[in-house]
Amino acid sequence: GYNTFYAIKTNSLLLKMKQTIREELNRLLPNTGIESIFGNFSMRFELGGEGNSDSSKRIEQATERGLEIYNQLIGENEIVIVVEEWEDGFMNMEEEKVNENYLHKLLKNHTLKRIKGPFEQTYYEEDSNGKKIEKIFEDKLECDLSIGKIMLSINEVKTIIKGIASLEMGGEDFITQRVYFFCPKNNTGFNIYDDRGCDIWSKSIKELKPIYKNLNSWILDYNRSEIDDMFRLEKTA
Repeated sequence: GYNTFYAIKTNSLLLKMKQTIREELNRLLPNTGIESIFGNFSMRFELGGEGNSDSSKRIEQATERGLEIYNQLIGENEIVIVVEEWEDGFMNMEEEKVNENYLHKLLKNHTLKRIKGPFEQTYYEEDSNGKKIEKIFEDKLECDLSIGKIMLSINEVKTIIKGIASLEMGGEDFITQRVYFFCPKNNTGFNIYDDRGCDIWSKSIKELKPIYKNLNSWILDYNRSEIDDMFRLEKTA
């Protein structure tokens, strides 16, 4: 595990992940009123490049683009990092187990609190207004959660981004965990899900506007119309 983390075991109690994160944010960011690492407005970017089949080039481009987006959104501000660690990794591949400690080594100088899963998850049907009307089924998220308020250098961020981009592309140092970066200063968040792309979000749309203008050509075409509509509606509001 991490060099400087401590764990809470929850063998007899299934926690809800959102509730757990909310409680940890209250501990890490007291008196701020911040209850979630997520926001009201979001954008999705293409990183590796459509049609770019060269693995090393995809990793390189995904890393460069991801880091530029991170820089413009969060920069060198203090963050809350949230790590979901699944028992069998994302891909269920045996070779991933050899590399499962890579992220731990990258974060060895930072203090994270690790909360042992599983976490309770309940799924509902919703009506046309988005209100929950019927419980469909319950499930367990078989993962552990690590969370901490830390300062990461840009080089550390780059290494993590590259590790996630390398997971499916055959890169030597890959990261299997799902990593979320949240900046309390401006209520923004960043997550690269793999070499294909990343998501960013914010509580206020004004935090995303400069990136929308500066990096517009990187917006994922599949989501472009709804993202354009989001900013168009903001102008008329």
